Amino acid sequence: MDSPYPRYATEGRSSACAAAEAPTPAESRSSRSSCSARQERAKLDHLRRQAEEGQVTLRVAEVLPAEQAEQAHRLLNAGGVRGRLVLEF
Repeated sequence: MDSPYPRYATEGRSSACAAAEAPTPAESRSSRSSCSARQERAKLDHLRRQAEEGQVTLRVAEVLPAEQAEQAHRLLNAGGVRGRLVLEF
C-alpha cells in the first residue's frame, strides 16, 4: 500500500494510523505493528479490568515454573487440558 495511512481490518473493523509524512515500506510495516500493538494492549487492559471486577473468570488448568515450559508444551500437544497453562517467571 502506498498510502501514508496504513490500514488494516480487525474483526470487521478498519483502523488507520496517520504518519507525519509518507513512510518507507519498512516504516509502514513498523507503523502497522505499533498500531496493532496499541489495539491489542487496549483489548488486554479491558479484559484485565473485567477479570478484576469479576465479570469474567479465567480458567487456569495449571501453573508451572518457566523451567517446565517443555512440559507445558507436551501437555498442550497431548490435548485434554481444560483451561490455560500458566508459566510463572
